[in-house]
Amino acid sequence: MLMLNTKRMLRGHMNRIIVNQIIEFLMFSGFTALANIFLRIVLSDFAHLNFYIAISVSYFIGMIVNFSLNKKFNFQKVPRKYVQEMRTFFIVALFGLF
Repeated sequence: MLMLNTKRMLRGHMNRIIVNQIIEFLMFSGFTALANIFLRIVLSDFAHLNFYIAISVSYFIGMIVNFSLNKKFNFQKVPRKYVQEMRTFFIVALFGLF
């Protein structure tokens, strides 16, 4: 009986951790989207950079910000090398362009 309660408690704890990571991921992604839009407006409307170049630059900077925030605060215990994580993250993020 004690073993079942312990397993339930661990399962509940792990579920809370996963839910918290998803919420944090969505918050960081939302912040990054707002930063991306703001930077695109600044680059294209105020710096008079070509619209498509402004979108590309802001998207690339947004990817770096998103990766950095998620790595530092959300997925810090993932046991993979930093370069490998960044490469995987950018490959997945690049599919967002299409």
